[in-house]
Amino acid sequence: MPDVYIGVGSNIFPEKNIREALLLLKEKVLVKTTSTFYYTPPLKHRDQDMYCNGVWKIGTTIEPYDLKFDILRQIELILGRTRSNDRYASRPIDLDILVYGDKIIRTETLTIPDLGVYTRPFLCIPLWEITPGLVLPDTGKTIKEIAESMHNKHMEPACHITNQIRKGINHG
Repeated sequence: MPDVYIGVGSNIFPEKNIREALLLLKEKVLVKTTSTFYYTPPLKHRDQDMYCNGVWKIGTTIEPYDLKFDILRQIELILGRTRSNDRYASRPIDLDILVYGDKIIRTETLTIPDLGVYTRPFLCIPLWEITPGLVLPDTGKTIKEIAESMHNKHMEPACHITNQIRKGINHG
């Protein structure tokens, strides 16, 4: 069973929606661990609320396309996510496959490893935290070297949410 890493983000009731997403995901896959969650500023629309971002490590044999479209997208819909032309719109939950074992996928609808791992500290740094020895299969770069090249000055630990999620993983 490959290790799979899911990027998790929310800026609409993040405490509630991240917890609910975890419960729904646990019905379908084995959630192994969570990174620290961080409050981060929005990427484009500065008038939005802060985002809360983290990474979950899961184990699954569900193929990447099925995981993304039949599981993750369905959880997003259940929690009220609507997609529009604005890729940076506020959202109750955002779930993305960052890394799926050693798979490399580059299609119009799915990119694995997610390119954001190389450019977004709120994805890379939590990924490094939970899997410091990870080597990205597309470039052979270590997550450590990528993370050490990034600045995390705009990332504030969301301790309360992190603690809630850790309890949710460990206690059913």
